[in-house]
Amino acid sequence: MSELTTMLAERFADARRSLLEARRAGDDYLVDVRLSEIEELARLARENDVVIPGLERIAA
Repeated sequence: MSELTTMLAERFADARRSLLEARRAGDDYLVDVRLSEIEELARLARENDVVIPGLERIAA
């Protein structure tokens, strides 16, 4: 696994965890922030031909 793939996978895992916590807490602002972060990670992955399981599904 490349360094970029590892970094994107770790950032996605952190953002996804935070997104789930924000949804449970009813924090709509943080949900929007995390979804934007995940969309950006998905863009970076696409541009660099990196596949992170589950990333595109959530970012869609």
